[in-house]
Amino acid sequence: MQRFFLLRFVLPVLILFSAACNDILFEQPQPSWIHENTNTFPEFVRGYYYNGYDTIEVKEKRITQYNSDKKEDDLVLSDSLIFRVDGKNYFLNFRVEGKWVVFLVKDVADSISTFELKSDDDQTRKKLAAITEVRKTKSASDDSPEYIINPSAEEFRKILDTHIFQKTDTYRKIPPGKIK
Repeated sequence: MQRFFLLRFVLPVLILFSAACNDILFEQPQPSWIHENTNTFPEFVRGYYYNGYDTIEVKEKRITQYNSDKKEDDLVLSDSLIFRVDGKNYFLNFRVEGKWVVFLVKDVADSISTFELKSDDDQTRKKLAAITEVRKTKSASDDSPEYIINPSAEEFRKILDTHIFQKTDTYRKIPPGKIK
């Protein structure tokens, strides 16, 4: 039942469509010990979700974000957008310039929340450096600093256990008939 609830609400929140320049980047999709990706979103997950300013529609293989009734972004599950499930944790891996931004999604009461690793927080970088190597490089697109990690399975589990991921958003499912 827990898995059903989480899947029903979790997928839309995983859709933070633009990878912020202050995200910690990963060398490979996470969790690395999971090699099977989800190719479609389950039927019961499909629908509309709202976070107070954006609406997200989840279809079989696609997530679309709308803002002020305009289509903003359209993402399709592919080799550049990977969804993985590990117990109660759900991960959306988004490829950016050959590296991966990883979103963690968890259910909170009647909603779901998304979490990311943010590089603009010194404490986050220090906590990560105590667990795994953190490399600082320059972005290929704008010369801003990038922080890249490649944790082992054990290190990634420790990252999860120490709650370093920071909450970025919360979405609620829009009941059928309430969609404008």
